[in-house]
Amino acid sequence: MKFNLPLKLGLCVILLFAAVIAVMVLWTPLRTRYYLWQFHSADIKKRVKGVSGLLSIGNKGQEALTKASKDGEEAVQLLIRYWDDVNQYITDEETSQNPLHIAANKGFINTAALLIEKGANINAKGTHNMRPLHEAIAGAHSKLAAFLISKGADVNAESIDGPPLHLAALKGHTETARLLLEKGARPNHRSEYLPTPLQFSLYGNHMETARLLIEKGANVNLQNEKAQTILHLELSEKNAKVSALLIELGADVSLKDGLGRTPLYVAVGESQIDIVEMLIKKGADVSAVNLKKKTPLHMAARVGSIEIAKLLIESGADINAQDDRYMTPMDNTGPKMKSFLRAKGAKTGGEIFEEYMYGDEDE
Repeated sequence: MKFNLPLKLGLCVILLFAAVIAVMVLWTPLRTRYYLWQFHSADIKKRVKGVSGLLSIGNKGQEALTKASKDGEEAVQLLIRYWDDVNQYITDEETSQNPLHIAANKGFINTAALLIEKGANINAKGTHNMRPLHEAIAGAHSKLAAFLISKGADVNAESIDGPPLHLAALKGHTETARLLLEKGARPNHRSEYLPTPLQFSLYGNHMETARLLIEKGANVNLQNEKAQTILHLELSEKNAKVSALLIELGADVSLKDGLGRTPLYVAVGESQIDIVEMLIKKGADVSAVNLKKKTPLHMAARVGSIEIAKLLIESGADINAQDDRYMTPMDNTGPKMKSFLRAKGAKTGGEIFEEYMYGDEDE
């Protein structure tokens, strides 16, 4: 059967129209599948192209991206809003941050990788000079922190909380601290108003992190503007566990602070008998004097600790040591301590003066 020309043309038009309709119907799903294939690629450049492609499709592409993202809907919304300008700052009265800061704080590691590949500044300053690396550490996202470091994040960048190592030490993130140190973080760095990473780790009672810092070069005997070591400070806070660790790890038990006080003197003043005993075993001088020439025994008498006084005397402390006012431990204590000291042969400053001036009247 033969078809005339008009009929043939009509059939061609119908087929062409059907083909166009088919392409229109299938084009978006085909594009979506292609861009999703790119998004799931191991090649970060292809993944970036995949995101761009999916977002170019519109709502359908966004829905597909949301389902495919390992970081979840919140991360995808971040990409949707800021993909065209990944360094755009989001500010309000209290904060100023870009998408990478947010991704780092939330732990969106895949999103962070996409943003960085798209051109996000890995060392951009945010609120209080926080960098993305600070945000990752603050959010306890160790894998993301490691990723940022591998991508060139500045391990010594300053923020209000100090460099990243300070934050890792304060939070007790030992492995992150280890990585930071391997990449050049400074274990003894301190800002004008901040202590060292070691002190931060001790404030948080993170012993494992403290051990790591000391092993990697943190100076356990570093002194502040008042010449106090970390041991002086921890003893003043009655932190026996930390003090014991510092002594164990090599803290100098003889260093004096700006008032001439040794760690032993401070420990006696806080009535920490176990630490006093440990310090003495480590070689602390039981007769070391402060700027007012007071000894640890003077302090023991003042606080009324007979047990510590006994330990000091048994360790060789001078029971009649005189301070800059010629007062002995007997001169500034209560009745019970006086009885104890008297039984050990102690004298007051006045009695020593009389003996010096007049000698033994029976002679």
